[in-house]
Amino acid sequence: SLISIIGSAKIKITQLRLDGAGLTNPAASRLNHLIAVGAASADVSDVQIMQCTFTGMVAASGDGVHVLGDAADLVTRIWVKNNRFDGCSRFGIGIEQGCNNGWFCDNFLTNCETDIALVATAAVANNGIQIRGNHITHTGAVRHAIRIEGDAGTPSQAVIVAENVILDGFVTYSGVLYGNAINNIVTSGAFASADAVFRVFGNVSYLPIHGNVIVRASGSSVGPCM
Repeated sequence: SLISIIGSAKIKITQLRLDGAGLTNPAASRLNHLIAVGAASADVSDVQIMQCTFTGMVAASGDGVHVLGDAADLVTRIWVKNNRFDGCSRFGIGIEQGCNNGWFCDNFLTNCETDIALVATAAVANNGIQIRGNHITHTGAVRHAIRIEGDAGTPSQAVIVAENVILDGFVTYSGVLYGNAINNIVTSGAFASADAVFRVFGNVSYLPIHGNVIVRASGSSVGPCM
């Protein structure tokens, strides 16, 4: 990673341009991130990443910002706000697990495989996550603009997805307890799929869904809106 934050507290990163174009021979594991917060090896707390640009990542590398903790080594209180993600190989913002109280707000994201992803790879929950007010213009070859997918047996809790504008991509939502999906705009773009544009599946409880605009664009008529 260009920047790794491990075992640290009270870190602020602002007004940087992080360009991944110089990477050669990216790892098959896709762990070459521009900023990696936590490594499941030491606590991290009070991190702010604001007004930065994430770009230029070569194919088969990693995420713009990647967040990873575990049950003993949490990432606590992280703000990723007012950034531009344009050209991230996998996820613009990737939240894996072990994140308590994270705010991922008011960012612009485009030209990523998936723009925002909370995808757990172990039975460690994320708690108190806000994904709010982001503008996504999805251009990736895969249809997902946002993936909220907590662990099936240990769901993430209090995941708020609100007031985002998501153009030309799908949203999936699973493995969540006590979340909401409120006042988002989601359009499918040209993707044809039997899945819904906004799909809720797999161990989801107490999820108000209110005030969203969900549209299947012309030429993408397979499957329901929701």
